[in-house]
Amino acid sequence: KKYEVLTADNCCCGTCRELGWYNYAELRDLVEEMDQAIKKRSNDAHGLPTMKALLDRVDKEERFRRGPFSGHLRPDSPVAHHCQRYQLSACADSRFRSPCT
Repeated sequence: KKYEVLTADNCCCGTCRELGWYNYAELRDLVEEMDQAIKKRSNDAHGLPTMKALLDRVDKEERFRRGPFSGHLRPDSPVAHHCQRYQLSACADSRFRSPCT
């Protein structure tokens, strides 16, 4: 098959693939690389002024996705925000749209 309706088993976006946890590590690396690039350009005079706050936000988001958010998801739910079927639908293309159940 070339195209098919996405499910929790066949979704391949960064959020779903390997549960998406590697994205948080990559985001932390990017923040640290920006800090290093700013330090290099400023001859170590200063780094990324919001680095700690950015890393704290990444940590907070990861904790939310691993905990409360994942506990709300269900394969079928009448609530769109909790319904994996709906979350994995392509709303712009009716061939790949799945309603909440």
